[in-house]
Amino acid sequence: LNNEAYCMAGQDARIAFHCEGLQILHPQPSGPNDDKDFIMSGNYAGGAFRRHFAFESISRGIISDCVSLGGATWWVIQTSGCKNVIVDSVIAKWDRKTTDQSGKAWSPDRALIGIVNGTDDVQFSNITARWATGADGGDGSIVRASGSNVTYDFGRCRFDNIRAIMNPDIRRTGMDLSILVKPYVSNSRVENALHSFASFDSGSDVTYERCASVNSSANGFRSEGASKIRVKNSLIDGANGGITAGAATYADVQENTFRNITGQEIDLFMLDSPIIVKNNVAEDGGGLLRIRG
Repeated sequence: LNNEAYCMAGQDARIAFHCEGLQILHPQPSGPNDDKDFIMSGNYAGGAFRRHFAFESISRGIISDCVSLGGATWWVIQTSGCKNVIVDSVIAKWDRKTTDQSGKAWSPDRALIGIVNGTDDVQFSNITARWATGADGGDGSIVRASGSNVTYDFGRCRFDNIRAIMNPDIRRTGMDLSILVKPYVSNSRVENALHSFASFDSGSDVTYERCASVNSSANGFRSEGASKIRVKNSLIDGANGGITAGAATYADVQENTFRNITGQEIDLFMLDSPIIVKNNVAEDGGGLLRIRG
């Protein structure tokens, strides 16, 4: 609680703050708890650590009220093989550049938030991030899941009030929810991405509610291969395509608002029924809907 960690530029440090649930090697007089319970709160991290705030194999835990001052080379926040975890109230500066290849032998999927080797009931909320000039988000920019489900499936993951202003000069996908089984995203806003919100995975069941995509260069919402996709009560302001979804067994697109879309507001292709498209509004009079086989 309430610590500071800094690393000088040009180094390849491992982690600023790290909690890990290790194997139990002692008697447990307290009952069935597995001694994998942690709180990480009120911390500052800055400089060339691969990870600023990391949880690994945690059964119950909280990361809250932390500030990343820039410099993280893999992830600002990482959860690996965790369950029953809340990550709340984190402010971050992302300034990693393409030329930074720290720890490249591990082939990390670099992003602001890294979800690694499974997750079960993990919530990320009230996270604000701004990209520095010249910064390259990495593989997933805001969120990227990777690794194998060695402990848990990549299920029951929720994101609420995630705010990110990305670098408009180097476009990357914003929230890439691929691999996550049933992600739920609400009240979140992404600016200057390639695709603001996206999933490219055949097993996912994705829901977005009350989100905003602003000034994306490709799509506001992009899904290809997800089994189910729902986009409701959301805003897409500035994009080539508003909501683009393909190869799903279910699509539900309702109560969304579109502005400054140069292509299709809604483009649905190669979908199995049912398809629900209802009460969507193109404020500048476009109103282009395309459904194709």
